[in-house]
Amino acid sequence: MIKAIIVEDEKPSAENLQMILQAEVPEVKLLGFANSVKTAINLLSTNDVDLVFLDIELGDGTAFELLKSLSNIKFNIIFTTAFESYAIKAIKFNALDYLLKPIDIEELKQAVKKYQSASNNHIQEKLKHLLENIQQHKVNKIAIPTHNGFQFIEIKDIICIKSSGNYSELQMTGKKESIVSSRSLKEYDELLNSNGFLRIHNSYTINLDHIEKYVKGVGGYVVMDNGEKIEVSRRKKEHLIDIIEKSMS
Repeated sequence: MIKAIIVEDEKPSAENLQMILQAEVPEVKLLGFANSVKTAINLLSTNDVDLVFLDIELGDGTAFELLKSLSNIKFNIIFTTAFESYAIKAIKFNALDYLLKPIDIEELKQAVKKYQSASNNHIQEKLKHLLENIQQHKVNKIAIPTHNGFQFIEIKDIICIKSSGNYSELQMTGKKESIVSSRSLKEYDELLNSNGFLRIHNSYTINLDHIEKYVKGVGGYVVMDNGEKIEVSRRKKEHLIDIIEKSMS
């Protein structure tokens, strides 16, 4: 049995989530509801909770202000929100889960299933980096899922990412060994495409800040600042050259 609470300032949304949980996810036992930062603190201090469904925008503050006020967090969190926002990107970067409202039943089931299969050993570290990113309004670090947990790395230190089946290999500055991640290259593309990363080949995404030179050819190739030569596909060549030329103007 998963002991959970709902923190939501809109009563219809809270009741809808409760109804779906009771009908579709009976392994979740709701211990109570809170509609503000203040009532959530009181509820969490008097209950042993496994999972919190946490709305980002609350009447008297935000989910992040609530988390900052708590110490030694041992419960897991599924954030809920009615709109895509910068906060959602930060949540994704730190390998935390979220649901967009109105709640989709299948997405809710998947989120709970993911919680059941994952360890929360890293929850403190994930939340620490999340709150740092939210405060700076800039994502500097990303949580890399590996075979034995998570590794938190600086985004600027990623030179390139290579596809390896369902896994990815991240080459880092100052490191000879790649980091093997259980996240696919496609997922990294979605996360990092607004952070100066570009897919230049079916198997490679590169950090544009680490290009040393581009050598012309059918597609050509780039040389990264660690000496790695990476082929550019014909389809990606024009876009890459356009980006390089814009950076020079």
